[in-house]
Amino acid sequence: MAKRKPKLVHRKGRPITLYLRREQALELDTVSRNRHVAKSELIRLALDRLLDDLRGGQLNLPLGVEHLERAS
Repeated sequence: MAKRKPKLVHRKGRPITLYLRREQALELDTVSRNRHVAKSELIRLALDRLLDDLRGGQLNLPLGVEHLERAS
C-alpha cells in the first residue's frame, strides 16, 4: 500500500505570535464560533481597522517604551 502524501497548506502572509489575555481569548472563541469566522480572520480585520484609524488620525495611542513602563 502506497503512503499518502500530506496535503500542503498554502498560507499567505507572515506568521506572528500574539498573546491574549484569558478574557480576550474566550471572547474571541465565542465570536468566532457564533459568526463562523476563523479567529485569524477576525484578528486581521481588527488590525486593519486599527491601522486605518491610526492612519486617518481618528485614534491616538500613546506609543513607546515609556508608556509601557508607566503602565506596569
